[in-house]
Amino acid sequence: MSAVELLRECQGKMSIGEFARHLGIGRSTLSMIYRGQRNPGRLVLKRLAEKYPERREEIAALFLSPNGHDSYPPIAIATVKEQAP
Repeated sequence: MSAVELLRECQGKMSIGEFARHLGIGRSTLSMIYRGQRNPGRLVLKRLAEKYPERREEIAALFLSPNGHDSYPPIAIATVKEQAP
């Protein structure tokens, strides 16, 4: 699952503006992510992990590139995984 697909699933029936506020990011930032003009980044994925703890493993997997190498620093991955109950 891509980050955009995960974001859209988590967004559910919220508008883009509502979902952006829910995550604590700008509406334009979320819109650029959806259009492929910007990567979600660690902050967005961290906020997703905070808001949707049941999806932390999926979110942590997004930090890995398709070839299995970290696409983000290890501390970012650890931060998401450590938040699990």
